[in-house]
Amino acid sequence: MKLSSDILDYEISQTPDAKRRARVNQLARYAQRYVAVDDNITERAMKLETLGLDAYDALHIASAEAGQADVFLTTDRALLRRTARMADALHIRVVNPLTWLREVLHP
Repeated sequence: MKLSSDILDYEISQTPDAKRRARVNQLARYAQRYVAVDDNITERAMKLETLGLDAYDALHIASAEAGQADVFLTTDRALLRRTARMADALHIRVVNPLTWLREVLHP
């Protein structure tokens, strides 16, 4: 299931290039479920920050966990490294989209 969230909307809104922002907004419309940040997500994000994630990444991960996503896809290498070290503390798998696609196409 494709998820979107308050934090994703906020980050998209901060994209300075108007054409890129429009393209990303268009992709976000494919989401089948929307996760609004609430107290539980905020608390979880604060815990994830203590493990080494920055605030935005922690909110993204906490929102994906709350939305019961199967996987969180990112091309952010630093985030991939950090989440790999804390995988046991996460309730979601964080993976590069190309890695995930290979796994899906060639199980």
